[in-house]
Amino acid sequence: MKKAKIVFQECIQNAQDYETDEEMLDARIKINFVVEGQSATEMSVALKLPSGGKFENTVLEVEWPKTYKGLMNYQAFRDAVEHYYRDCIGSQGKGIHIAGGSNIIMRNNIMRFPKTVEIEVDEKEFGW
Repeated sequence: MKKAKIVFQECIQNAQDYETDEEMLDARIKINFVVEGQSATEMSVALKLPSGGKFENTVLEVEWPKTYKGLMNYQAFRDAVEHYYRDCIGSQGKGIHIAGGSNIIMRNNIMRFPKTVEIEVDEKEFGW
């Protein structure tokens, strides 16, 4: 398997309702994706909270990078993207750290925490 680096650039939180009756999340993560021996691909990936989910204990939906057509390991990719978002916002957050509270409404926040994660990519798994 080849290696790829996910170079996180920024987290754009369009909207998040935290500890409300109907929690929701609409965010985007900007990254550079670098597969061994290839040039970097800039991309933006959307994140959502599944309907009825609670942010602190529900797996987030991470979209497949729409414009990417190369090697991928989607499960490792989505796990890294979700982890980065949770590093930015929530009970583990470095940008917006939330410890307790209820009815927290967040809109239009941008956090820039450079971070690089290396994953293995499957030569059989390509983008659509």
